[in-house]
Amino acid sequence: MAVSNDALTMELRRHTLAELKAHPRLLGRMVADDAEGRPAIGLFNRLITTKSNSRGEWIDVKRDGLRIVADAARIFPLQGGISVQNTGDRLEALVRTRSLSRDFIDSVQEAYEGLLDLLLAHQLRQMEGGKKVDKLIATSRLSRQTRSTLRMAMRAIKRLQERLQGEFGTDDY
Repeated sequence: MAVSNDALTMELRRHTLAELKAHPRLLGRMVADDAEGRPAIGLFNRLITTKSNSRGEWIDVKRDGLRIVADAARIFPLQGGISVQNTGDRLEALVRTRSLSRDFIDSVQEAYEGLLDLLLAHQLRQMEGGKKVDKLIATSRLSRQTRSTLRMAMRAIKRLQERLQGEFGTDDY
């Protein structure tokens, strides 16, 4: 008898949750790995950019933002034994289980969606211009309002990462 892919997926999820319950330090390792990246926001809520001669100043919105939200949205539910699959559903599950407040999750969700919109618009412009698609947003090309929105998104993501690291005792990474 053949086993369906759905059955295999469900079994893998069940096994993963059981292993995480038996070995909770694994989640701490995931958080430590996440701590290697930082949101692109610094002192006085200034955007932190990378500089290069050919590109000017830019932010990698995937590495410095989207990935951090996706990692946290994966780790928090795993801690609670929740096995939903996409980032939005995971964030909503955190509200339903009262792991994180509605206001907090709304700010994170808004930041995540804003970064996705910014990234997709950037990549569409690159495609239309026949350029190689990347995830590097040149901050000098952004309007004042978009830079402000980007800054607020990075602040929300920084708070999420701080919360995650505080929860697992990895603040010092």
